[in-house]
Amino acid sequence: MYLTIVAISLGLAYWLLLWALPKVFALPAGPFRFRSLLAIIFFSVGSYLISFQFTSVDWENRFLHVFGGGFAAVLVVFLACRDAKLPLKRSQFITLAVLLATTFGTINELLEFTLQRYTPLTFAESTDDTWLDLVSNTVGIILACLALFPASNFDARKLTTTNDHHKDDHRREEGEAA
Repeated sequence: MYLTIVAISLGLAYWLLLWALPKVFALPAGPFRFRSLLAIIFFSVGSYLISFQFTSVDWENRFLHVFGGGFAAVLVVFLACRDAKLPLKRSQFITLAVLLATTFGTINELLEFTLQRYTPLTFAESTDDTWLDLVSNTVGIILACLALFPASNFDARKLTTTNDHHKDDHRREEGEAA
């Protein structure tokens, strides 16, 4: 149940970032991309399903926080920035992604603490688990930043759709023919 809430929260975070980040840059809100939302949900659910294959609960939890936590949070930021066509350099994207993904991880740990304290749910037997979760989130953030680094240059001049490229090619061909 909790993992379902986390997956839905990542989808909501995408929508919120897609709406809020362009406002920071005084740009119109980006279009909602159902494909991006599906990517977030499939990545989250896939991470959860893979984590359940571990025989050790500790390794399952580490995997969940690396991929279902840190990596997934950076993926959400990446997709929101890409879909909103924010004019970010790689260093700006990495900084934004690290800050937001760390914030998401911290909020998750605070939620786990609150639920464990005030409900019968148990997330951790000691505070060591919280620290290991935060370290695992950080490892996921680093892995995601490395994986997404080549695609993270959101320079507005380079952000064109495939159709724009085809239109430009067609215009060039017409110009050459004239």
